[in-house]
Amino acid sequence: MGMKPKKNPDQRSLINGGRPTLYYPPLLKVFDVYEAIILGQIHYWLQNSYNLRDGHYWTYHSYSEWGKELGFSPVTVKRKIHHLEDNGYLISANYNRTGFDKTKWYRIDYDKLDALSLGLSDPTDGSVSTNGRGLVDQTNTRDYTETTHNSQELSSPRSHPAEEATIKSIIDYLNKQSGHSYHVTDKTKELIETRFSEGFTEQEFMDVIKYKSGEWKDVTEMNPFLQPSTLFGDKMDKYLNQAKSNGGSVEPRGLSVEEGSAANDAYMAGLEKQYEAGKESP
Repeated sequence: MGMKPKKNPDQRSLINGGRPTLYYPPLLKVFDVYEAIILGQIHYWLQNSYNLRDGHYWTYHSYSEWGKELGFSPVTVKRKIHHLEDNGYLISANYNRTGFDKTKWYRIDYDKLDALSLGLSDPTDGSVSTNGRGLVDQTNTRDYTETTHNSQELSSPRSHPAEEATIKSIIDYLNKQSGHSYHVTDKTKELIETRFSEGFTEQEFMDVIKYKSGEWKDVTEMNPFLQPSTLFGDKMDKYLNQAKSNGGSVEPRGLSVEEGSAANDAYMAGLEKQYEAGKESP
């Protein structure tokens, strides 16, 4: 009779103070990597939650707390959670004791996920699975505290930069919509790759381009801002939400107060420049 194998004595963390994140490969059939990781993490906390409200278990975190836990920026977390909420896979509420605490509570709509046959079960339905935690499909990390076998390696979504063809497609579309002739420069590539690393998709780039072109193309003072550094900069998330808040339409809706102010400033600066040029002429 063979001896019982010893447990690996090397229990060091891969990263000091860090721990692995739950990840369910079947979710990638429907969701992108960010959404799959967020859903997996929320599912884990729901499995370990004592926060029973209105017949369901809930978990809560701020966007910045989710970001620290998952290694994503709060902007990316907010955008992805909103997308999951808009599509009905995440349900949010506020059960905080104080009115000023706006931290959102979350639960997963397992009925909606069940229709996709992806294998996540509701922690309130009493179901039992082979690993005793209501998880039907094997996860990339089965337990935070102990793993008895090698888990499938999870690659970071940040390790997949935008492909050259994708970047060219985005710039070609910008030129078509704006009437400009931008080239793929190193700075432009860096901007696009940065946004991709934050979870933006090619389609979202196209949505921003089409929407802002509809607003700015025929406005003399704003047309010059139809450029990569403006559209794909830090305000890209804002521009994308403007398009979505307009019911998904990318038709012109007129300038906002902020944009109108910028246009007026540009117009006044142009008049002043003409005035100064006139004074210098003989």
